[in-house]
Amino acid sequence: MADPTWLIRLHPGVAEEFVATLGDQRDSLEFLDSPAEFFQKLENARTPMAVVAVERAEDLDPLWFREVRRRSDVAQVLVVARECSESAWRRLVLAGAVGVECPPWQLDLEAELFSEPVISNLFRRHAGVRPHGKSMFRYTLPSDTDYVVGIVHIVSLMALEFGFPSLDYMMNLPLAVDEALTNAVVHGNKRDPNKRVEVEGQVDDSMLLLKITDEGPGFRREEAANPLDPERLMATGGRGLFLIESVMDEVKWTQDGRCITMIKRRSH
Repeated sequence: MADPTWLIRLHPGVAEEFVATLGDQRDSLEFLDSPAEFFQKLENARTPMAVVAVERAEDLDPLWFREVRRRSDVAQVLVVARECSESAWRRLVLAGAVGVECPPWQLDLEAELFSEPVISNLFRRHAGVRPHGKSMFRYTLPSDTDYVVGIVHIVSLMALEFGFPSLDYMMNLPLAVDEALTNAVVHGNKRDPNKRVEVEGQVDDSMLLLKITDEGPGFRREEAANPLDPERLMATGGRGLFLIESVMDEVKWTQDGRCITMIKRRSH
């Protein structure tokens, strides 16, 4: 028997409105009331598929998607939301979501829940090349978040070429780069067009190192809010630094908080 498509009703009203648009497709749905319940389904499902219904896509925690992908590399999760900003869409897709759909909903669920890999193996490789090389790059960027996706692409592609596992080049590294570079532009430089962000990186057969520096006033890492504080568990912001530190092997702040150095080691 085929697995059902689980509908996770984080916002019952959105879930009800979405189901009403599905017609006969609703017969394949099984309802869940929390993201944690989906983990239990992953243990026995062959092709786990889920839809998360939420009011605002920004309210979803990317760490949950990362955990889904860690437990099942074939799980497909689609988000349906009334509202979704470009930055929230990018963050959730990088974390492992198939996509985010807003009204009006007119979806073929089966088609939406099966997608092509983010990075395809278009050219032949020779694995023996990797141990003999190192690649370095440097960019000086305007204080504009539109440049984030380009740097994410470069870092992910370099990690792929140097043999990092797919969990790293498709999710961990993109999430960390997206968060760190967005922080530099938005919170560091305050989007000031007269300020720049420096991005330096190097990657070899053993590790990837990335350094991002802004021209802002800086900050003290130890004074940043802890998202694991019981009083902040439902807060919609402040999770970026924790996210970076959870997916990278080493994170260091220098220059009074204006520079972040991140290291990801390649697992052999």
